[in-house]
Amino acid sequence: MLKKLLKYDLKSIFKPLVPIYGITLLLSIAQRISTAIGETFPIIKIPAGFISAFYVMLLIALPIATFIFSIIKYYTNLAKDEGYLMHTLPVSKHQLVLSKLISASISMFTTILIMIIALFISFMGIIHISDVIDFIKYVFTYLEPLFIILLIICIILSYLSQQVLFYLSMALGQKHNNHKVMYSIIYGIVIYNAIQILLTLILIIPGFINPSFRDILFNNKIPSIDFLNCYLGFANIVTILITIGIYIVTTKVLENQLNLD
Repeated sequence: MLKKLLKYDLKSIFKPLVPIYGITLLLSIAQRISTAIGETFPIIKIPAGFISAFYVMLLIALPIATFIFSIIKYYTNLAKDEGYLMHTLPVSKHQLVLSKLISASISMFTTILIMIIALFISFMGIIHISDVIDFIKYVFTYLEPLFIILLIICIILSYLSQQVLFYLSMALGQKHNNHKVMYSIIYGIVIYNAIQILLTLILIIPGFINPSFRDILFNNKIPSIDFLNCYLGFANIVTILITIGIYIVTTKVLENQLNLD
């Protein structure tokens, strides 16, 4: 049943995104062509500038739009009128939430992939594949692969954590009979700040026991790569535990305190 839910959620979330993806790729082509023509015909530089500006704004807005669409999808699907149908399906709340989380993650990954393709088109002929490979080799010369892997994991976990935080906030907001959106926002702010305080206590305070951490904090000592790896690894473990905790609470609220519009 999870596969059917996921198929439905992916279709729903990509429906508004696919046209935007198409516009982004078309703009990247238009931007590249107009810029190339503008080098030969100066009169084209002004419209080329407008195309480039709009293209850059679209690239910036694309991941934000993807995140917003995923949140809207969750809210309309599980908290509004559509929720009366979804919550009567023979599936658990865990499957409902998990399907939303997976589809949101896939859509964000696709968005990033589209952005990379669009940028590749924009800089085609200016930046070559060999330049990218040389840059990657340069990065790996100064940073260990483990650090880069841990950093990527940290970014992914942060995204997942923010998703489930929104899910929990909306689930708690639905407990109220009136002003549910307002309460969802309030819950989101409170929970977010509580998590930040908890992370500070877990990640910073124990660090004072470590002499290396004190040297970095008070003596401006450059942290070693081993220290950064340990710190990132520990931070990732803490984030995983917090994200799982938020996820479990979200499903429990949906199971026991559901209050649809």
